[in-house]
Amino acid sequence: TERQAEGLGKAEQDKLAAARLAREAAAATAKQNEDRYKAALQAAQQALAAKNYDAAQAKFEEAKSLFKTDAVLTGLQQVQAGRASLVAAGKQKETEAQMQALLTTAKDALNAKRYPEALKALASATTLMPANKEAQDLLRRAQNESAQLMANDKERSANYQAALSAGKKALQGKNYDAAITSFQQALKLMPNDPTAAAGLQQARDAVNLSAKTAADFQAAMDAGQKAMTAKTYKQAVQAYTDATRLNPTDATAKVRLQQAQQSLADANQRDAIVANYQKAMAAGQTAMNTKKYDFAVKYFGDALKLVPNDQKATTQLQAAQKLLDAPKLKTPPDPAKQYNDAIQR
Repeated sequence: TERQAEGLGKAEQDKLAAARLAREAAAATAKQNEDRYKAALQAAQQALAAKNYDAAQAKFEEAKSLFKTDAVLTGLQQVQAGRASLVAAGKQKETEAQMQALLTTAKDALNAKRYPEALKALASATTLMPANKEAQDLLRRAQNESAQLMANDKERSANYQAALSAGKKALQGKNYDAAITSFQQALKLMPNDPTAAAGLQQARDAVNLSAKTAADFQAAMDAGQKAMTAKTYKQAVQAYTDATRLNPTDATAKVRLQQAQQSLADANQRDAIVANYQKAMAAGQTAMNTKKYDFAVKYFGDALKLVPNDQKATTQLQAAQKLLDAPKLKTPPDPAKQYNDAIQR
């Protein structure tokens, strides 16, 4: 019994010793885990303060694996909040960069009066940051200036159309100086406009042609006057005809053409009379030479009809008439006298 009791006592002692050792090991492990926890928590908090969220999360998770405390859970929430803040800050920075780019584009377009481009950029800007005062102010400015430009464009377009219409009307009326002025005004309103540019060129060409035509007209008038003075009426008619063709409305050219035509007709008539007169005189002289005095009287009479009071024709007619009348003026022979003369012989 004593030996049994002693055996039981030793077993209990061993058991107690083992329990003590277990407790000591557990306490050591707990102490070790606590130290690791504290170190991980401290490192996590330091990383969190430095906004090194990846390192902070790793340390909080390490601490959580040891002890799931409120401090660890709060720290993990702060890591998530910090990351969200970083994302938001990044987005905000990106938004601000986009906003700045849109404002720069809008300002450049406004200064260059490219209002559609400015309005598009500002619409995007106010959508991106609706409360941005600078964007709102620029948008109002762009809208006002664009509206004013549209009004000015409408007025300019109306003035352009009026100038273009006036130029065309002046061109049709051959008022080339007025046409040039109107087309130049149209081009000031609409630079490089092909219609106004073509009208201006046409008017200038017409001026040049008109100047040449005027010079040619004056040359033709001078040639006509010179020909009239020289009594070369055919050349005068041709020159004045050219002048009236170059300027159909010139009254002086028309009058001088009529005068030249009349002078030519008169000259042609005189030439015909002279030719017939000379022909009649030549025929009369031939009749005189052949003693055909009756024909001579006729031809010289024709010559006098052509040239009344012509001295030569009058003289020749009188001579022919005298020769024609000479046999009629002789005394007829006396038959009795002729008989006596024959007896005496």
